Amino acid sequence: MMAKLTEPLPSIHRQNLSYAWGDLLCAMYAASGGERGPVTVCIDGFDDNNCVEEDPEIRSAIDALLEAKEQTSIGIVAFTIFPQRIWKIAQGDRQLFYDLYKYSFVSFRKNRLNRKGLYFQRLVMFDADDKNSPNQLEYIINRYNDKKANGGKAGPPRIHLMASIHNPRIDHTHDQVPSFPCMQQISFCPTDKGLVVNANYATQQVVRKAYGNFLGLAHLAKFMADEMGLQLAQLNIMVGVEKIGDSRFPKSSLRDIVNLIKSKVPNGT
Repeated sequence: MMAKLTEPLPSIHRQNLSYAWGDLLCAMYAASGGERGPVTVCIDGFDDNNCVEEDPEIRSAIDALLEAKEQTSIGIVAFTIFPQRIWKIAQGDRQLFYDLYKYSFVSFRKNRLNRKGLYFQRLVMFDADDKNSPNQLEYIINRYNDKKANGGKAGPPRIHLMASIHNPRIDHTHDQVPSFPCMQQISFCPTDKGLVVNANYATQQVVRKAYGNFLGLAHLAKFMADEMGLQLAQLNIMVGVEKIGDSRFPKSSLRDIVNLIKSKVPNGT
């Protein structure tokens, strides 16, 4: 049976990550049905250190709801995209960072939910079962910074600054409800205003995953901008089909968070 064509949502543009997620939740909450798409979210409120702005009250509210429903926290979802605490342990040493992650991934993979991998693993060791699997992030960083390889100029062709998540060898299965990977690809685009990062999702769940996805992407974007010597200008998230959630999150369970967002988030996008 063919799926019903979903209706697009207006593009969301915010400086504050929490407000961008809040706009998305409110739009989905107000819409009829549980799906909309496509959706584009733009976040561009990065400071001089390439850090993104958040609202701690909104973040705490969604984390409390996730905990009450025994769902994965924002921090853990973000970790699947960029392992911030491992990067802090590595203290700026990229090779140590990768080595520590690869060592830790052996344990991460024992969780049945991670049997097909994790987003950051796909970025730094695309095929976990291939010892020669490429580190896409390191390639992009070195390719951008290598002026000799770029004809004496900073920056290679933009097509060389893309990283794939989807791996057909592993992901083309007969699973009726596949859970990974929803994100398919990330591109890193240097511009005259700084680095623009674009992430493409086939689907996304607003309540369970979107905030953590946004945060993990913001951490990844900061890492790449810092290592490429660029100011972080913009993070764009494109989603084919946005889903408000599942039966664990009826709209009645979201009313308090929606009211909190409406009381704090400025009008407009």
